[in-house]
Order: sequence, then C-alpha cells, then structure tokens
Amino acid sequence: MVRYTEAFIATARHGYENTDQPMRELARELGIGITTLSTLAETHGWAKRSQRQRGVPPAMQLLAEAQALATLIQAIRTLKGMRGSGRTDTGPIEDDDDDDMPRDIDEFRRDLARRIDAFVASRSDAADADGDSGPAPVDAAG
Repeated sequence: MVRYTEAFIATARHGYENTDQPMRELARELGIGITTLSTLAETHGWAKRSQRQRGVPPAMQLLAEAQALATLIQAIRTLKGMRGSGRTDTGPIEDDDDDDMPRDIDEFRRDLARRIDAFVASRSDAADADGDSGPAPVDAAG
C-alpha cells in the first residue's frame, strides 16, 4: 500500500475541500488517479464536495454549521426531557397495560398460579390418574 507524506495529504485535502478544481484535474496535478483521490477523501473523512456550499464566506458557513449544531442540541435536550418526565409535546405518555413488566410481581405470580391450577383442573380427569395427582412412577427400563 502506498503511503503519502503529511504534506501531500494536506495539499490534496486543500485542493479537494477548498477549490472548485475538477477532481480529474486535481488528481492529475497531484500525480494520482481519481479513484485514489476519492479513496483518500473517504479514508481521511474530508468534507464531501457534493455537500458543501459554494461561494459562501467562511464566517457564514461557520454560522450555518453552528445553527445546525444548536438545533441538534435542542432536539437532544427535548428527547432527554421526554424520557425523564413521561411527557411528549402532545401531552402525557399514555399508560397502557402493554408493559413487559407487571406492576406488582407478587400479584402476577399469584394470578399465574391460579390460572395454571384452573387449567390443570379443567383438563384432568380423576379416572386418568386413579385419583393420584403425583408424578408417574419411572420404569426400571428408563
């Protein structure tokens, strides 16, 4: 794999990010192929040419980026607030009984035990086990 000097990378980055020079021309000037230039840009995380604003003074571009960042921070704060307060912008979060965890685990266990007992009682016939509700004996053969 070819390694480039920091000076070469800095020159390539400047040409890629800060000029409107076509990529083919820039790559030829740097003595590399256009694919190599694209790979360098992706590998080093250079700002994509397709997403930059042309003809905007740097101060205005920084202002736009700061405003976008402020919007993201506000959105994150809003989401954190919604998680902690149990509210959304439209009102309180509905308290449905669709929760994974029961509110009272002991009551849940008692209710489950009652349901199991009722199910077993509805399915068992005294004649099936000759009145014996214990486990069946195990044969010597296994």
